[in-house]
Amino acid sequence: MMLLALALNLFGMGSLSMAMKRHHRQLWKGEPGRVRVVVLRLAAVLVILLALALCVVTTGAEQGVLLWLCLLMLAALVQGLLLAFRPHLVRYAAALLLLLGTGVALL
Repeated sequence: MMLLALALNLFGMGSLSMAMKRHHRQLWKGEPGRVRVVVLRLAAVLVILLALALCVVTTGAEQGVLLWLCLLMLAALVQGLLLAFRPHLVRYAAALLLLLGTGVALL
C-alpha cells in the first residue's frame, strides 16, 4: 500500500508541475490552456487526497498522516530531481509507479 500511496503522490506532484507553464513547455513543447490547467490541478488535488485516505485507512489516523506527509515529501523530491535532470522521464515515471503500486497492492 505504501508503494501505491507513493505512486499516487508522485502522480499528483506530476500533475501539479504540468499545470505550470514552465514545466508544461519543458515536456510538451507548448503552453497549457486554461481548462487544462484547471483539470490538472483538480486531478492533482484529488489524487493526493486519495493517497492521504489510503494511508489513513491502512495505518490509522496519526501514523497515516505522518506516512502521507513523508511520502508526499519524497514524491516532491523525486519530481523535482526528475524535472531538473531527466525531464523526459517525468511522463513515464508516475504511470509506471502507479501500475507497479497497484499490482503490489492487489497481491
